[in-house]
Amino acid sequence: MSRFLPLLVVTALLAGCAESNLVRTPATDTTPPTVTATEPANGAENVSDARIAITFSEPMSAGSVSLRATPTLTWGDPTWSNGDRTLTVIPSDMRPNTNYEVHILGRDRANNVMSQPFVLRFRTGSVVQTAAVIENLLANRFETAADVRLYAVFVAWVAASPERMLQGMPEEQRQLRDSVGRTAPEAVRKVREFLADRQVTNFRLTEYALRLSPDLREGNGAAPAAQTASPVPSPTPTARATPAPRATPAPQASPAADLRGFDVLVRELYEAANGKELWQRAQQEHAAQAAQYRNAVEDRLRQAATFLRLNALPFQKFVVIPNLLAPRDSVEDVALNGTIYVVAGPAAGPNTRAVVRSFVRAVVRPVLASYGDLLERSRDLFALVREQAEARGWGTWDRVALESLVHAVEARLMLGNPEERTQYLDTAFAQGLILVRHFAEQLVALERGEVNLARFVQNALASANVDQLRAQWSNRRR
Repeated sequence: MSRFLPLLVVTALLAGCAESNLVRTPATDTTPPTVTATEPANGAENVSDARIAITFSEPMSAGSVSLRATPTLTWGDPTWSNGDRTLTVIPSDMRPNTNYEVHILGRDRANNVMSQPFVLRFRTGSVVQTAAVIENLLANRFETAADVRLYAVFVAWVAASPERMLQGMPEEQRQLRDSVGRTAPEAVRKVREFLADRQVTNFRLTEYALRLSPDLREGNGAAPAAQTASPVPSPTPTARATPAPRATPAPQASPAADLRGFDVLVRELYEAANGKELWQRAQQEHAAQAAQYRNAVEDRLRQAATFLRLNALPFQKFVVIPNLLAPRDSVEDVALNGTIYVVAGPAAGPNTRAVVRSFVRAVVRPVLASYGDLLERSRDLFALVREQAEARGWGTWDRVALESLVHAVEARLMLGNPEERTQYLDTAFAQGLILVRHFAEQLVALERGEVNLARFVQNALASANVDQLRAQWSNRRR
């Protein structure tokens, strides 16, 4: 019998351990889950981010959670994190200046249902940014850069500028002109002769430069050489003027016919004047300016995209490039191969409003063009405003309508003071943008989320009262 005792003891011990483990097993979960935190917070005011995050007290059965909003919202795809404790949704149609009430109900993994719905209440502000949606929309689309092609072309322009423009040059550019004139006199002479009988504008030089290849050769929309600029610690450059080409008109036909062959002279001058060394010294300042533009503009572009209720962009890239040899405060936007290039001249600080204006222009231009039949109804108004509009480079009715819409959006986005906004709209109206105040009035529906951009443009054009606009023009403050 003794030989069986150890086995019996071991068996008894194992049985005891098993029983002990059973006794210590936690009781089955019977506690209903609760909501422990939300973003926005319950009762929040002036909510500007459409993202809603809900954190529960324990992991949830993801498919069981339901959200019901008043007014109704389109939720989009949910995202779970924090071990299935946090649910994040991004409604695509949250409206500004609106009270929302969201009822939340669900069950945990043990099938315990919340004892009662959690009610999240908040009010949105005047602008609601669907942060993640807009972030994804603009991701890898917005860049700032320094570009040697612009530098090389404008070095040639500054070096060949006539004597009569010396008085308007800042000292730095006079020194550049004199230096290049000493090191490459023959190349400067050729450039001066080439440009003498051609209509040269800041826009034409800018577009021509962006059509060059990285090695400064003409191409048919060659790939850009610009690369995203890294922030470079540098003080804001001293504001400076430039030997300005003629006043820049509206974007026009390609400059290839006027400037074809200019690349040969640019390369010759750049090589003779040790252009690579010049660019090495100037590049840091251009890169610093590019970094400043990125910091100043990025949030404004998100705001504009949100205000316009965009879910797509009509371009692949939006690139801001400083050109410190361009006319002071100039901003040119050039569309090339699916990219919008915004080239900004020297200024006291980043010209944020002008860049936002270029962004809005690029977005609304194709929408406005798609309603050409409605735009035709008011075309006779162009005869009234032609003189004022053409003086500012808005030489067609389509351009007047486009700039009217762009300036109306700009006033809403960039001018918070109602009196300042009204004054800006009145000034734009008097300059020939006869539709600007009408568009501004109609923007209320877009801002409230009642319509999307396409429907807003359609409604605004259809509702334009030609006789009323004629009367307003006759009564304008001159």
